[in-house]
Amino acid sequence: MPSATTSAPTPLTMDPSNLRRARHLFLLLLLSSLLSAVPASRAQEVSNSDFLFQLTPNSFLFPTSIFTPSSSSSSSSSSSSSSSSSSSSSSSSSSSSSSSSSSRLASARQSGIFPGSNGAESAGSTQAAASSGKPVNRFKTGPIRRSPSPTQPSPRPSPKTSPRPSPKPSPSPSPRPPATQPDPIPPGGGEWAGPGRGAEYLVKLPPLPPRQQFNVRRFGALGNGAKDETRAFAAAFAAACSFGRAQNLPTAVIVPQGWYAVTYLEMEGPCGPGLVFKLDGVILGPTGPFVAPARDAVLSFSSIPRLMVSGRGAVDGRGAQWWRMWEAGQLRVDRPMLMTVYRCNNSVIQGITLRNPGTIHLKISRTIGAVVINVTTTSPSDSPNTDSIHISASRGVTVKRCTLHGGDDNVVIEAGSNNVRVEDTWCIAGHGISIGSLGDMGSTACVQNVVIKNVVLMALSNGLRIKTYQGGSGSVSNVSYRNVYMVNVKRPIVIDQHYCDRNSVSHCEESSDHAVAISDVSYSNIIGTTDYTEGIYLNCSSTVPCRGVTFKDINITPSASLREPLRPRIAHVFGGIRNVVAPKLFPRQIPMGPVPLYQQAAARRMASLCRMA
Repeated sequence: MPSATTSAPTPLTMDPSNLRRARHLFLLLLLSSLLSAVPASRAQEVSNSDFLFQLTPNSFLFPTSIFTPSSSSSSSSSSSSSSSSSSSSSSSSSSSSSSSSSSRLASARQSGIFPGSNGAESAGSTQAAASSGKPVNRFKTGPIRRSPSPTQPSPRPSPKTSPRPSPKPSPSPSPRPPATQPDPIPPGGGEWAGPGRGAEYLVKLPPLPPRQQFNVRRFGALGNGAKDETRAFAAAFAAACSFGRAQNLPTAVIVPQGWYAVTYLEMEGPCGPGLVFKLDGVILGPTGPFVAPARDAVLSFSSIPRLMVSGRGAVDGRGAQWWRMWEAGQLRVDRPMLMTVYRCNNSVIQGITLRNPGTIHLKISRTIGAVVINVTTTSPSDSPNTDSIHISASRGVTVKRCTLHGGDDNVVIEAGSNNVRVEDTWCIAGHGISIGSLGDMGSTACVQNVVIKNVVLMALSNGLRIKTYQGGSGSVSNVSYRNVYMVNVKRPIVIDQHYCDRNSVSHCEESSDHAVAISDVSYSNIIGTTDYTEGIYLNCSSTVPCRGVTFKDINITPSASLREPLRPRIAHVFGGIRNVVAPKLFPRQIPMGPVPLYQQAAARRMASLCRMA
């Protein structure tokens, strides 16, 4: 019987093109399984890590009802369409959600400031924006990244793979510091190089030799919180200031970890080419009345150009006792502020926490060029007059990446200020971002060139507010509010030329010929909710009306607790509206013009006082 011959199995072969297709299909299946295993909130956190603020928990960032479609199918369709265009993304999202949520979602995505509902959608919209030349995301608030990340270095050609190496290699240039570690002191003299420039120069402490560092412990400070250590701090500052002035060198006052009780520290320069106040401990303010000069504060810096207050420490004003005594009418001295910066050109305050002041957390006055970055202010929402950041008679001031929580205005821009920017900032509880009050007791007040952008406002009594007294003079001009997100703000947009507080009953009635002129104010891409029926409150003067007030891409809707439609209050305003979804505005409410001649003349007369000053 012949033996059966077994032939070797024929190897399976596959066309190279089919093999590539199979690999691609396997990778797509693997990617889809990984995405389905990650929760939606976590996927958004991972894919949009560069978009998120780093100052609050991720669950506190944005309400998911605004950005999350109603079903997974709408999410997938939105992600596929967002890579082609932003308009198709909004249309595909709105087709699968309810009418109210879809309109908010479309408005948010068309604006380009908020991240999408998942990673694929965000990546697609990012690519679409990059290809169209539009800004990818105006809410990007991560660290300043001017150079490639260390985990993703820029590619460099290897000398082994170089086809034609140079016969005479040039000597390697000396390494230049990356943009995230620039020169410790900004260039130039007293003039400011433009709003926001200081944040790029002073993001890290300058390396100083030990002889230029003055630790408060060397001057007798213990850091146990029990001893009054005002003298030790004053001695350390005096030594640093005199050394820097004599040697023409920058110096640093070092406050290490610990608890330091002080009463009042007035640090006055000049102190050489720069002074660093390195705060890693906690400074405790006084708990009872004390006598101090004007501008009294726990920490007072004056006439120190190129000042830098930086660290991971805090200043605690222990203001509860001050608030109780003030409310009971038992104070015979002013409540102390927490920190003041007076005539400190080209200064930076970064990283520190200011809490529980007697009145104001941080006041910047008569300063050219200042940056407040990564600063946190915190005090109870019912604490009286605890403004977070108060800017007065200063120019070139930038507030960036801050978290501001207080009992009064989160940011105040007072008379004499111009070129002020507030961006990438959270305002939580308080009275909002205010220009004013201006023109009290018939005074002349001028504010111009203000930009408020990429901010989140939550649980505030007012959102974006301009307030002036009747009978004053001067002008507020060239103000831009854009990319603002609000949650349960009582009065989101306010212009009030009839402002009058309880402490000043004069100049509250309509003036016959005097009012602070308000012109060229723009609101763009304002989204959020309100729990008050007015929503938009524009109460301008009949003598000097508001001119050039424009609204574009506005969508402010009632909160869940408000069951009434919004009824904006608008009087004596000229400007224009475009794409105002809610509250409902009509062109006749904010006409483009013409402004009556007598009103134009009154407004020009008020504005001319600022040009003369």
